[in-house]
Amino acid sequence: GLGGGIDWAWQENSTLSWRNLFANAQQEKVRGIRTSLSINTTVKKSLWAALSVTQQTPGYRDALDSNFQEQNTLTTHRYQGQYTATVGWTNLTLGGFNLSYTYATARTATEVTPTSKRLTGVWSKTFPRASVTLNIEKNFNHASASDINSDAVYLNIHIPFGPRNVKTYLNHRENRTRIGATFNEQVNEYVNYSIQAEHDKQNEQVDV
Repeated sequence: GLGGGIDWAWQENSTLSWRNLFANAQQEKVRGIRTSLSINTTVKKSLWAALSVTQQTPGYRDALDSNFQEQNTLTTHRYQGQYTATVGWTNLTLGGFNLSYTYATARTATEVTPTSKRLTGVWSKTFPRASVTLNIEKNFNHASASDINSDAVYLNIHIPFGPRNVKTYLNHRENRTRIGATFNEQVNEYVNYSIQAEHDKQNEQVDV
């Protein structure tokens, strides 16, 4: 794809951003354009807000849905219009919070799908020996065979200690819970390694 954009600080604490991206999917022989406009403003020192609008033509394809073969097995949503409002607040003691509401109209490879409405809340906090992020999604959509329309909870914990760090996570969506951990170590300037394990509670399967 080919794209460009402009950032404009139209006030001391406010920024207007515009992005335009042209994509040519040769395999499907389609072309499309995605245009996005966003406004970010700091209301107070610890309070900020943002609005964003994204529009794209039906022929637009990105890296996630340009593979034609995968479209037969994945529910790929190509958003024609997506509108998001976000409010964020930070506190040295309690951490950072932000709340987002997204409304989108979409289509799949073959048909127009119902509108998507989603409320997302995120809390993040850095402790002396770890950082924690909690993400909760509430979807106000019609029931679907795909879990894309279900509620979800994501919990991530990052624990660094010297050249090593441990990342653990818990993901819950559509009555399916996955728990995992990754251990990374930087041995020297040229060598590093990682070990990852995941447990899927739905089928009681452990992957390493």
